[in-house]
Amino acid sequence: MNKQFLLSLLFLIIIGQSLAQSTAPSSPASLQEGKWEHFVGNAKAEEPGWRIEIKRYQLLTTVGAKGNWHDPNAKAAFYTQDDIREIVAYAAERDIMVIPEIDMPGHATAACRAYPNLSGGGQGKWKGFTFHPCREETFQFINDVLDEIVSLFPAPYIHIGGDEVHYGNQDWFTDPGIQAFIQQHRLGDEAGLEHYFVRRVADMIAAKGKTMVGWDEIVDAGVSPQKAVVMWWRHDRKYQLLKALERGYRVVISPKATNNGYWACSALCGPNGLPTRSGWTT
Repeated sequence: MNKQFLLSLLFLIIIGQSLAQSTAPSSPASLQEGKWEHFVGNAKAEEPGWRIEIKRYQLLTTVGAKGNWHDPNAKAAFYTQDDIREIVAYAAERDIMVIPEIDMPGHATAACRAYPNLSGGGQGKWKGFTFHPCREETFQFINDVLDEIVSLFPAPYIHIGGDEVHYGNQDWFTDPGIQAFIQQHRLGDEAGLEHYFVRRVADMIAAKGKTMVGWDEIVDAGVSPQKAVVMWWRHDRKYQLLKALERGYRVVISPKATNNGYWACSALCGPNGLPTRSGWTT
């Protein structure tokens, strides 16, 4: 059976370095030139910098792609769409499935820096951390971006992250418009609003013929198990894994391998907790 690697281009590419080192003369130019180096070891690369060309939203790369974890003023670094096509094709020849991750509603700092009207606030180091969870223009932006992502990645999955929203959602508690939205839609509280956001994006992805993948926070969002795969990363919360399995989600076990990311490995589990597919991903 073919092994699958979950290469989250906008989150973490941990094997990119070894791919680049092993490139043969026929390897894609983007690998030979070492473009993977911008992403190796970068946990949540989308937070400090947007890393993929989106033609409809040029500011994502002219503004959002600037900076990294070590230098917020570093020049823009990103993959062009031609780079993505080349890499996806190269990976496919080697039985590697490339799955993109575009983090939302949190870890959206780079996108919000490029388009401040999309920001849901955040304070201190988490300024601009979340997308605005109520504005229709936010969801139009996400839909437009996903259209281009779908055209580039043939994989049946799109990873949205969905984790750690509480780091930068402080303004959700005080913004009058957001509070009114919560009341109007009977969402209960800010967590309910987060879950509304995730469900809406899950529906959007399903409408494009793809399956959403998210970290284990999405288990509480009420997304249909037919529309989502859960990656269990918070291993101090075994109840989250059990909850996901009991509710019928497919679950990828994601033990922490380094300070910069998580290996998604050993099994893709079904509702009974037993492996339904062998292989490993990263």
